[in-house]
Amino acid sequence: MDSNIIRISNINKYRIEIINNELIATPIEEVVITEDEFINKNFTNSKIKKCLINDDINKITDKLNYFSILIDIYKSLSTSFIIQNTTFNIKIGDEKGAKGYHYDKSLNLSIQRKDANATIKEIIKMININNYKINIEIELENKELINYKN
Repeated sequence: MDSNIIRISNINKYRIEIINNELIATPIEEVVITEDEFINKNFTNSKIKKCLINDDINKITDKLNYFSILIDIYKSLSTSFIIQNTTFNIKIGDEKGAKGYHYDKSLNLSIQRKDANATIKEIIKMININNYKINIEIELENKELINYKN
């Protein structure tokens, strides 16, 4: 191996700068924000980097798409519970994509999609009323990395 090569594993966990012709790698601290701080962020054009939602026994989801996460949460609940507690427009049966409805065959529900901000609020609401645990990391449009755990 070339003795002039410097290798840093997990480089994505460091902020890299070059100052006065020196490479500086500063560890990035994981900052976990509160629920209020989290739901008040703007999630438009954001990207989920990691997500794990579980109950006391089972993994509910580890998907990286807001709507897919919500569908997985819904799959862990009864239809009547979903209809009574959701903020989304939901109809039983297949609406054939009309008016922005997405049909999920396993749920036999058509769910009208909303933007990322409304979807994350619904995810947090469903997690809270079902006492699920969440650990999620999201890169916002401005490249800010946020972490939320309950």
